[in-house]
Amino acid sequence: MWHRGTDFTRSDAFRFVLVVGFRPAQADWFGYDAFPRLGNSDTFRSFAAGKSPEELALFGVPRPGHAYWTGATVDAMAAKYPGLDVSAWRTALGGTAASG
Repeated sequence: MWHRGTDFTRSDAFRFVLVVGFRPAQADWFGYDAFPRLGNSDTFRSFAAGKSPEELALFGVPRPGHAYWTGATVDAMAAKYPGLDVSAWRTALGGTAASG
């Protein structure tokens, strides 16, 4: 293990770094600059209102029908993002557009 601040022992040395992240294959929304980080901001809450599932998918939000979605996660999404129409996610679960 090394730290980026470790001194070089030669003046002609180089340091190459490969930064990678791992995630479950089904967790498309995991990432550095997408939904996981932005999803809790007031700006994203305002932005999400009125957006379609396809538009939100561009930011890593799982599309309707994805295994991530359950009644509880759709309810949480609706509570977290007022103004977001979650009917497509509910319909994909085999339910109705209305909560309940």
